[in-house]
Formats: sequence, structure tokens, C-alpha cells
Amino acid sequence: MNNSHGEAQRFLQLARDDAAAFQALSAMPHIRLALAFFHAQQAL
Repeated sequence: MNNSHGEAQRFLQLARDDAAAFQALSAMPHIRLALAFFHAQQAL
């Protein structure tokens, strides 16, 4: 795996993590939606 491919994989994993954080946080009624939306934006 070359360095560019590894960086791309790292960024894709970060996006998946942010998408998962959004899903989890948005389902919690005591969490402000702005915090969940931050992770949704980061996932794009």
C-alpha cells in the first residue's frame, strides 16, 4: 500500500467514525443536536 492510499484509507475511516458518532448522538435525547450535526458535517 502506498502512502497516498494509506492516507485515503485513514480519512475514510475517520468519516465512518464520524457518521457512527452522528447516528449514536442523534438518538440520545439529552444530547444537543448541534453536537450530533457537527459529526454529520465532518463525515461528508
